[in-house]
Amino acid sequence: MAELKRYALWLLPDQVGTDSFASLIDDLSNRYKGPRFAPHVTLLGRVTGAEEDLTEGTEHLAQQLRVLTLRPQGIAREAYYFRCFYVKLEPSADLAQAHESAADTFGCDFVSDYLPHLSLIYGHLPRKEKDELRSEIEPCLPPDFVVNRLQLVHLTVSVADWHAVTTCSLQYDT
Repeated sequence: MAELKRYALWLLPDQVGTDSFASLIDDLSNRYKGPRFAPHVTLLGRVTGAEEDLTEGTEHLAQQLRVLTLRPQGIAREAYYFRCFYVKLEPSADLAQAHESAADTFGCDFVSDYLPHLSLIYGHLPRKEKDELRSEIEPCLPPDFVVNRLQLVHLTVSVADWHAVTTCSLQYDT
């Protein structure tokens, strides 16, 4: 039996946001020996299917989605490895609609559990450490940032082996 490949759909920040968040992610990865990853907001996780079909779906979806401005609500932390320490994003109707459109495009029915966020480090850090990081980093968060691309990413067990399958520009309002 063939191994089931897993994918995710990411919203990517524009160059300003990418530079800012990549620097922070790299600093935390160095400090805590965590994996490096590109700054992103997961629009839809747990996507499966034939890569060619998913690529076509991603390209089609990107033609429907608009560039979004996202607003950080602060830093949050959890015990879950991939939500160890992250920027919680303000929910918005546009972001919820983008998530719902993605779920419809890829035949997913778990729309209600969407938590818009941008991870800063993956791993398991003590709560006290996360609280100290929170007070250090939260005041430095930008008031908002723009996401202007949609990326289909092939996920593997090792974060270092994750790779982009396709990246598409989102539409600007005219």
